[in-house]
Amino acid sequence: MFLLLGLAVLTLLVVVGLIVVLAGKRGVEVISLRPPPPGQPTLTADASPEQLLRAGRKIEAIKRYRELTGVGLKEAKDAVEALESGRSASLPPKSSILRQVNDSEIEQQIRSGHLIDAIKLYREKTGVGLKEAKDAVEAWRDRMRAS
Repeated sequence: MFLLLGLAVLTLLVVVGLIVVLAGKRGVEVISLRPPPPGQPTLTADASPEQLLRAGRKIEAIKRYRELTGVGLKEAKDAVEALESGRSASLPPKSSILRQVNDSEIEQQIRSGHLIDAIKLYREKTGVGLKEAKDAVEAWRDRMRAS
């Protein structure tokens, strides 16, 4: 029985060791399921990116920044890292970022079938992320086909 228990403990230690080693090699963040320390404020679902960052929850801060602004992952990461280093990263309203663009150059790319180039131009002119630009350009293409 002691042999079986010892073998189980040894197996558990090996598995935990492997997880730690693999997490370090893959850049994976190992999270803790412990409750926050006493005195730390509880964060609500509508917490700002700044509040999440102060609580040490950088990934959640990036996600929240994306929700609030509609920008892409890279842009949100850059903005949150700017906040982290003490620089300013304003939160423009989502509606102003996801505005309609009326640009003949983008339209010409769509007419020529160069959707990737149209998406690139749209991103440059609006600052939105890849998915948002792709969706907007495809909708623009569909409107052009319908008319």
